[in-house]
Amino acid sequence: MRGLQIDIIHGHYSYSAGIGWLAFSGKPVIVSFMGADVYGSKGVKGNRYFKSLIDIYFAKILQLFVDGIIVKSPNLYNDLIRKKKAMIIPNGVNFKIFKPRDKVEARKELNLPLNKKLIVFLGHPTYPRKNFKLLEEAVSNMFDPGIEIVNPYPTTPDKVPIYLNAADVLVLTSESEGSPNVIKEAMASNVPIVSTDVGDVSEVIAGTSGCFITSPVASEVASNIKKALDFGKYTNGRENIKHLEISAIARQIMGLYQHVLDKKRN
Repeated sequence: MRGLQIDIIHGHYSYSAGIGWLAFSGKPVIVSFMGADVYGSKGVKGNRYFKSLIDIYFAKILQLFVDGIIVKSPNLYNDLIRKKKAMIIPNGVNFKIFKPRDKVEARKELNLPLNKKLIVFLGHPTYPRKNFKLLEEAVSNMFDPGIEIVNPYPTTPDKVPIYLNAADVLVLTSESEGSPNVIKEAMASNVPIVSTDVGDVSEVIAGTSGCFITSPVASEVASNIKKALDFGKYTNGRENIKHLEISAIARQIMGLYQHVLDKKRN
């Protein structure tokens, strides 16, 4: 790395960008806020962790000094104090990795049952913000032994596309999110989705048959899961998120780099 010419520093998450700025390299710094560094994290009782308050204040201070800001969704943009520096650029999806494949073959590869309706939940089951207990309560209320929740957390990245293709429905019950990657990955795989109205999910799945926004109430989650299961086929999600394909997102990021560099030179 010695002797490498660096033109711009791009930190993903506030502290990474903060370290880049504190290096006093004279190079322009861009920060990508990821979500929790802007709005914080909450405990089981809904109260914010003390550390997350530090995260929030650090993110606000950092905005005063960086040259460019990327946020993943409009709700994060609304929380910024330096909006003129910011662009909304969600994470992209690699269409070569996340794509539809045969459901039976995916289940065989993962040793999952072939004769049940599978609800896949890929979040951390004990992390309060992911709210796995809401999904458990919803499925319990459905009284259907033919439905099973699959929660492979933690799993390896190479397994995620297989679990998505093994699913009859991908469910996200989070209390808050920025721009959850798993929703876009499920869309690219044409998998039905049920999600709480967090981050940019409603925008991402808009107009996609077989995908539903639910209130964070167990009976409503159960009702929407039933709709998704009754849909019973591939969605047109992949077609609807072409603009989020990874190369399209990369071009937006490169455009921001060029804008920041041009502004710095002038």
